[in-house]
Amino acid sequence: MFDWTLIITAGIAALATLGGVIFGSFKPILDWDIEKRREKFKTRKVLVTGWRNTVLDCLKSGKKFVKTPAYISLRPHMKQNELEAVEIEKRGIVIHVGKAGLAADDELRTINDAVDRIAKKWGVE
Repeated sequence: MFDWTLIITAGIAALATLGGVIFGSFKPILDWDIEKRREKFKTRKVLVTGWRNTVLDCLKSGKKFVKTPAYISLRPHMKQNELEAVEIEKRGIVIHVGKAGLAADDELRTINDAVDRIAKKWGVE
């Protein structure tokens, strides 16, 4: 008669070994994917922080945000209506809001709203 305890124990040991081999072969891939996501998050956080600092700098100094290097990295992530709002002057069109015209604060408000929207979408608020 067979000793079922020995057969079951050997079967469990074989399955555990097989599971270890399978997990061991996929672990580097899983680690790489986690590290890739971590780096993407860090990069996005650096971008958002840089954009926000540049907005503050422009607010203090009166510089145009669209003339800064930060705008080059922000532009691909902006919506069409946001781009139109901040680049409207480049096309030679002036929008008059009351008597003051398009103020720099309006441009920075639009950019700041875009940065906030992107930060929320990326989860780096």
